[in-house]
Parts: sequence; structure tokens; C-alpha cells
Amino acid sequence: METVKDLAGDPSLSFDKKRKQEMVAYSILFSLFERAYLLMFRHQEETFQLRQWSGWKHFLNDFIRREPVRTAWQLSKGTYDTGFQQFMDEMIAEFRSRPPARPDPVPVPVS
Repeated sequence: METVKDLAGDPSLSFDKKRKQEMVAYSILFSLFERAYLLMFRHQEETFQLRQWSGWKHFLNDFIRREPVRTAWQLSKGTYDTGFQQFMDEMIAEFRSRPPARPDPVPVPVS
């Protein structure tokens, strides 16, 4: 029988805890994005929307590059506004359709 002391040293438990913490953080960010999305597109004039939303969208593009974020979205998207779900799914589909980014060439030192 395992004791609490045995379980405390189990690296898989710390991994599970870290994964749960990441999921909570992603959920908070999804909720923040959802709120911004709903406020921007329901009650603002178009010029204000475009000016304000571009910054949010830029951050969101960086955010969805991470595989754990996309996985968290698939697990939790049913809890968000359907319009926001469609928006996020389209953003992720667009990201996946892009060709992989090429790394910058390594400069060759000149002697």
C-alpha cells in the first residue's frame, strides 16, 4: 500500500497538478477573450471595434500557436458563447492551414 510520503515523490502527480493549473489559466484567458469578443462586436461602432480588436486578435494569434492551448480549447469550448466558439474555431483552422514558419537563417560570421 502506498503512503502519502510515497505519493509526494511521484513526478506524475506534479505533472497532473501543473496540467490542471495550465487548464485553469487557459480557461481564464478564454473567458477574457470571450468577454472582449462579445463587447467589441455587440455594442461598438465599427471603427472602434477595428482599432481595439486588432490588439486582442494579435495576442490571440500568438496564444493559439501553442498546442496545449488548442487542446484546452477543444476540451472547454462548449462552455462559451456559440459566436465566440465559431470565431475561435475559425482562428485555429486558419492557424493550422498556414505553412510552418521557417526559422531565421543563421548568420555566417564574416572574417
